Amino acid sequence: MNLRQIACIVSIGILLITPTLSAISILETQRQIVKQLPAEQIALGNEYKGYLRIYIVEIESRWKMENRQKYHYAFLDFAFNNQIAVRYQDTYTNTFTWSGDVDDDNVIVMAALFNPESHRSYADPPLARPFNAYYVDAAAAAHPGETGHNTANNDFTHTVFVEVGTATWCPSCPYMANVLDKIYNSGDYPFYFVEMVTDMNSLANQRMSMYNQYWLPTVFLDGGRKVFVQESTNDEDEVRSLIEYCGEQDVHELDLSLNVTWISEGNISIDVEITNNEAVPNNPPEKPSIQGPSEGKKGEAQNFTVSANDPDGDDVYFYIDWADNTTTDWIGPFSSGEAVVVDHTWSSDGIYIVKIKAKDLDGDESDWEQLKVTMPKGKTIQFSIYDWILKNLRFLR
Repeated sequence: MNLRQIACIVSIGILLITPTLSAISILETQRQIVKQLPAEQIALGNEYKGYLRIYIVEIESRWKMENRQKYHYAFLDFAFNNQIAVRYQDTYTNTFTWSGDVDDDNVIVMAALFNPESHRSYADPPLARPFNAYYVDAAAAAHPGETGHNTANNDFTHTVFVEVGTATWCPSCPYMANVLDKIYNSGDYPFYFVEMVTDMNSLANQRMSMYNQYWLPTVFLDGGRKVFVQESTNDEDEVRSLIEYCGEQDVHELDLSLNVTWISEGNISIDVEITNNEAVPNNPPEKPSIQGPSEGKKGEAQNFTVSANDPDGDDVYFYIDWADNTTTDWIGPFSSGEAVVVDHTWSSDGIYIVKIKAKDLDGDESDWEQLKVTMPKGKTIQFSIYDWILKNLRFLR
């Protein structure tokens, strides 16, 4: 029987355990005091709306694993657990205060920013226990008196963040805890891990329920981008490869930093700064309108009114193909929605399909709009006595 089979037998007990705060008296005093995000910031357009979680983590845990060793980096509480919005090329800052039963030399604050796009993942790979995964774009951690930063280098696009579903009674969990601790202490990668002790902490249990966890232990890397379920005692290489994989993935370009200050006994101040480095996404102008006469005379100028709305409010240019081998080239710029009068003279009779498109200051172009314009040919009058006789023959009879 391998460790996964053993875990399967004992993990059934997790379904029968419903930890409450009353059963975990140590957490009753650990309530977060956070500043609410201004409503007007959530309403802004052209922004990144990520989910920020700030984890309060005890370095040497008060809880022991099944082998009677203490956990390292066990989750205690969230200092913040909500959506934030950061406009492109802008910076979000906020300060959070947390109070609880911790020592200044035995606590570390970890922050992870989860992308708002949902992906299908599985807590029991490859296809069992599905859940909605929100991948991590940036992570950082700091002890009191320090500032931590999300790390991007030639090998990693961001700091990898790992959550481990575990329980104090789980017989195979101590090995995985030691593997992660060994990798972390090696300093080989920019990554952090946190032990979510589900039978001792109701918030940890709720968080793991979001991952639809079943096996113990289960390692969720970067919000579920990769999931690892321990099956043997030869897992370090596999975990390393998964950390490397996550660290190489393309992420939203963010600078994340947090500064942790020890205020007083059990009181921590956390300053968070997140800069959105992505270029502002641009929307092309809407299809322009062109209004004017549908008929005219050759040699006479015809006036047309054109306009185009740009979703971003950018100025616009117009390009008009008059269908007689002449164009305006790009004219402008004009304000978004501004009505502009242009004229054109056709030198020949015929039917002309006029085409117009718009572009914004970033060079993104709209679809074409068309208008049919006719230059009527003059009627040719041909008259002869023979034609007159044929048309009026009935009157001559």
